[in-house]
Amino acid sequence: MKQLFFGLVLLISSAAFGQGLIPLPEDQYEKLPAPPMLAGASERSSLPVTSVIPEFYFPTPGNQGSQPSCTAWATGYALMSFYQARVNGWSLTEANTTFSPSYVYQNIRQGDCTNGTYITSALDFMKTSGNVPLSYFGYDPESCVKPSADLKSYASTYTIKNWFRVEDINNMTEVKTYLSQGIPIVIAAYTDKAFQNYKNKTDNDVFTWNSGNYKGGYHAMLAVGYDDLKGAVKVMNSWGSAWGTGGFVWIDYASFRTMVNEGYVVEKNYSMEDEPVVDPVIDPDPVDDNSISDVSEDNFGMYGYSEEVREGRNYYSFGFVISDEVLPLVTEVVYFYNHSSFKNKYVTVSEGPYFQTSYEGYGCIEDMEAEVYFEDGSSLTFAFDGCDIIVQTLELEDDYEYDLSEVEIEPVVTAYSTDKADNYKFRVELRGIDQISDRITKVVYDRNHDSFKQPYLTSTDAANDFRAEYTGWGCLQNVIVTIYFDDGSEQTFELDMCAYLGW
Repeated sequence: MKQLFFGLVLLISSAAFGQGLIPLPEDQYEKLPAPPMLAGASERSSLPVTSVIPEFYFPTPGNQGSQPSCTAWATGYALMSFYQARVNGWSLTEANTTFSPSYVYQNIRQGDCTNGTYITSALDFMKTSGNVPLSYFGYDPESCVKPSADLKSYASTYTIKNWFRVEDINNMTEVKTYLSQGIPIVIAAYTDKAFQNYKNKTDNDVFTWNSGNYKGGYHAMLAVGYDDLKGAVKVMNSWGSAWGTGGFVWIDYASFRTMVNEGYVVEKNYSMEDEPVVDPVIDPDPVDDNSISDVSEDNFGMYGYSEEVREGRNYYSFGFVISDEVLPLVTEVVYFYNHSSFKNKYVTVSEGPYFQTSYEGYGCIEDMEAEVYFEDGSSLTFAFDGCDIIVQTLELEDDYEYDLSEVEIEPVVTAYSTDKADNYKFRVELRGIDQISDRITKVVYDRNHDSFKQPYLTSTDAANDFRAEYTGWGCLQNVIVTIYFDDGSEQTFELDMCAYLGW
């Protein structure tokens, strides 16, 4: 009886505000392909304060009515129209440039038109079979007619490239990195009555989720930008132009993390007319225009490091060992990851003495550059093979006894949604410790917050990078991490988990 009643509630809700997204189980979502690498995801300073893809790049927000076709509206209509216009250089004011949500929905639905669909099914269909313009297969929320087979050949002309899941959709820095590169994100979100009734708003209005609200159903939409001044993400919906602000809505960051638990992007093989510039551009030709006397490449040594963090995926880091006389002259190092899988190819590091950069991915990069800047504005460029640097470093390890003070230890923070509303599982791990892990006896994490009766977490789990975990409603801004070594020494640093997560 409970199951029947629940189905009735969903049906009534769908009749008022069409939804129709079927969420993936969390374990299945995590198995989906993520982009091979995303450089600079922790470089918050490199992101613009505001980055919004202009509305004229998208079709006018439509109204799905009572049909549970939101997934097709977010993918087949909003995303596909944007994508094909960018790839082909179209203006959406031209004929046959807006694409059909119905063609996607009617092809991927299972059973009759009271059933919802997965975002992954829509993206797979658009990649393999494509879509047709809305003028070729119109939308009627009362219709449940399959498209004619004659349209298949034409639809195959308009496909998308590879698609990926957003690895951590709750990490606002990762979300902003995609959006700042002109890459919209298809999202899966909870909705409630307040969200459904969010009508006739202005661009200054920002939606905030009430923590006591009931999560009444799943809905697919398209994230198109963000604004740190508003503290919100801009989202395109499919409930008509009278809803929100002309069919769009600003959702504040905290509410976005509460509502959204799936995110998907399409490989970018297009350009934007107003392509955002996120990081400084390095001259690709390695020219030494150094004006500081007596400084040369001989004053610099490079190292590389690789550590497997989960099956098939590694943590990579690179840095410099700089001579004592030159180190005070260096102001920053800009690294260039010359690989198509990096959405943000430039990473600026201003913290010495090693000016270390890092990323997680499925492979090392052969074609890399590092531009070292000096206090007088001059620079020195290093072109190097990242894979070869790692191999050379490994060959030297057997003959080198590490000074504990030389090793740069980097914390990695992740957060996962739980079944409980506004509750997350937080995890902290240490990276860069492979050479000295046998010297570490324990790591103590002082959560330093009054809400914990026992603020200390102690880890001796070297196999899992001295991992510590806790479950709670929020991240911590002042965690004290103390690493104890076998010689009786210790190393302490502060960790702002919120800053790392971009919260």
